[in-house]
Amino acid sequence: MRRQGYALVDQELADGLWSVVAPVRGRDGEVGAGVNIAVHAGRTSVESVRRDLPPHLPATVARIDAGLRITGPARAAGHDSGTHR
Repeated sequence: MRRQGYALVDQELADGLWSVVAPVRGRDGEVGAGVNIAVHAGRTSVESVRRDLPPHLPATVARIDAGLRITGPARAAGHDSGTHR
């Protein structure tokens, strides 16, 4: 996955579901999330999943990365502005 920037998940999440996933990295370079595109295995071939889906991931991941850099780290619910609930 590291070399190509994505992983193909072959029916590991659920029977009949193929998924292509790419990591979203934080400022420190650590993976904090992932972008996932899932398709029904009975409606397409694994060849078309490999060919058609991965090209969409880099731009999507880049937009998410940019948004995270602008907004900063996520805050835990109930801990905004130093208040505790």
